[in-house]
Amino acid sequence: MRNENRTRRSTIPRVLLGLGALAALLVGPLGASPASAAPLNDVSWSPGAPIPNPHIEGAIATYGSYIWSISGGTVDCTDGGTAPPTAAVDIYNPATNTFTAGPPIHHARDEYPVAGVVGADIFVIGGTSSCLGPSVSTVEELTPLAGWVDLPATADLPAAIYGAEHCGVVVSHNIYYFTNTGTGVFDTSTNTWTVLPPNPLLSPSNFCQATRIGPNTIGKAKVIITGPGDGGPDPTSQRVLLFRPKTDKIKQLPITTVPLAEHTSGLLKGWVVVAGGDFNPTAVQAIRGTTLKTFSPLPAPRDDAMGVVLKNRYYILGGTAGGLLTPPVLIGKPI
Repeated sequence: MRNENRTRRSTIPRVLLGLGALAALLVGPLGASPASAAPLNDVSWSPGAPIPNPHIEGAIATYGSYIWSISGGTVDCTDGGTAPPTAAVDIYNPATNTFTAGPPIHHARDEYPVAGVVGADIFVIGGTSSCLGPSVSTVEELTPLAGWVDLPATADLPAAIYGAEHCGVVVSHNIYYFTNTGTGVFDTSTNTWTVLPPNPLLSPSNFCQATRIGPNTIGKAKVIITGPGDGGPDPTSQRVLLFRPKTDKIKQLPITTVPLAEHTSGLLKGWVVVAGGDFNPTAVQAIRGTTLKTFSPLPAPRDDAMGVVLKNRYYILGGTAGGLLTPPVLIGKPI
């Protein structure tokens, strides 16, 4: 391992995706599901269908009632593997526990590109074109009628930002991308970037995950950043940071997780749940405010995966499970 919203048409034609029209309510992978009033005491896990293609350190998006696994590696690059990334998109239907092939992305991306849903579109940012190679500067957008399109050069990842092994989150029409050289803010309404000054708390920032809590508005949202580290299982990877888009300020919370890297994160019943990862592949913990809970472990190790919450369930897709590169979906039910 190395050291407020636009309105668009919200259905996808059957000819494009093979899934029929999707629901108008779209919840981004970098956003949040509504919190339930019941408490969260633990999470019970069960296996689902195996993912058809490897998606190691890939991107994930919840789109309507479906979960999209987008690109990623075919081997674990950060643990020494060498192979080109995949352009494959596999779409999971939780209602039927089945996968359908989606439209392949134009630029295959490894090392955790970021996917964000804004309105009816999916945006994909960053990642690398090869194992430990150059980052992909082109931002791609999936639109309801045109499929994947490359955005113009104004949308290219800023030169100051290396687009790999970082984390991002959707807040309103912006996608925030947290790196040690500055936080990139991609305005999806203008396809342009601004870059906030480097923050000492994001040095280091590798292998983090970002989860929005609260309303999806710049004025009220908060973002929890977990596992920003330097590539080792040391205290840097145990930090929990709080970012406020309203002020662009970051502070460190007085709690520490287990060492985290290449883990999953999602908002479940008002708690930011982190699961799996490079250093603690079965660990599950939950964060709310300055409270930290440790839950029952995953039934099997999971590293380099992608996690998302949809309809009060936590889903872990892709990644590796020991030597298995196409592991089953892990489905977490709150208890």
